[in-house]
Amino acid sequence: MPSTDQSIEVFQDLYLSCSGNNGSDLKGVLVGRARSPWRHACDAEDQIESTYPDAGLYAVFERAAAGDVPAARLVLYQDAGSYKVVNIVPTECGSLGETITTFSTRLFGVE
Repeated sequence: MPSTDQSIEVFQDLYLSCSGNNGSDLKGVLVGRARSPWRHACDAEDQIESTYPDAGLYAVFERAAAGDVPAARLVLYQDAGSYKVVNIVPTECGSLGETITTFSTRLFGVE
């Protein structure tokens, strides 16, 4: 079993921004550049909006499973002119739980 000494702290306060763009422009660029195995998950955005109508603006992307890398969902929250990464989870279970060690090892080589 891989070591769990690594912390998820590397994901704290991670923002995506682009100089000269506001949040909606940035989302349009991200959506326009999403390529397989990634896709813009507008259905998940609709679900967030219908469940939490006052939650603000989100951008959600999903990555299809490939080989031994599980499918994943990336959730971004619009914060002024940027997007904050608020969640990266395997889509099969919808939460990190015990899968974070396997997921981070496969994607980032972290053990």
